[in-house]
Amino acid sequence: MEVRSLNLCFLLVLVLLMSPAPTAVAFSPEDCLDDVGWILICTKPTCKFSCWTSRSVNKGRKMQDYWCSDSNTCHCVFCTGD
Repeated sequence: MEVRSLNLCFLLVLVLLMSPAPTAVAFSPEDCLDDVGWILICTKPTCKFSCWTSRSVNKGRKMQDYWCSDSNTCHCVFCTGD
């Protein structure tokens, strides 16, 4: 594979990881938000990175937890308060 094509593929993967599509949003009684996003390959580190990049959308909330429910779905829990 050509270097230019490889760089383009790498940038495409980064763009897909940085812009998860929120498919489900639910509030819990503790005023927490479960942000569900699709990423290419969901592992603990890629899910954490995806949640870290989506913090800009959830300003004023702290990341409480994150996990993968299957190979492509990442859950990020953002809560208000301490």
